[in-house]
Amino acid sequence: MYDFANSSYTTIVNTAVFPIFFSHVVMANDRAHADWWWSVAGILVNLTLIATSPILGALADFSGRKKAWLLATTVQTVVATAGLAFIGPGRLGWALLLYVIASVGFEGGYVFYNAFLPEVSTPQTADRVSALAWGWGFVGGLVSLVACLPFLAPKLED
Repeated sequence: MYDFANSSYTTIVNTAVFPIFFSHVVMANDRAHADWWWSVAGILVNLTLIATSPILGALADFSGRKKAWLLATTVQTVVATAGLAFIGPGRLGWALLLYVIASVGFEGGYVFYNAFLPEVSTPQTADRVSALAWGWGFVGGLVSLVACLPFLAPKLED
């Protein structure tokens, strides 16, 4: 069920809503550079993950506190994502900062989440459990998108 809930982030923030908001609202006065800045944000996320993932992996393997670390990365993602609600036109720096913090928390959380697979499955069922989680993630993303449509519909008419 973590995938069910977690996939709302990728559906809403990475794919369907925030990129358009970023381009049309945050970068409204400089739409020509919106894609460039969105790419910079993605690069910053990936560079941060490249630098931190080995450390996060070691924490997952040796700390004995995977659940606490998963909670910490989830809270990081939720708080930074909630901060995006306060982003408006021209707030490029804040939009990028909050997006990078949220995305690093989201992606970094998978290090801890994936480390639970051996505990919630057996070697014989790991593929099935993982596939079911992945599938429920798509369902969760779709549910979140449908839940957001009433809020987006008035804007789509503009």
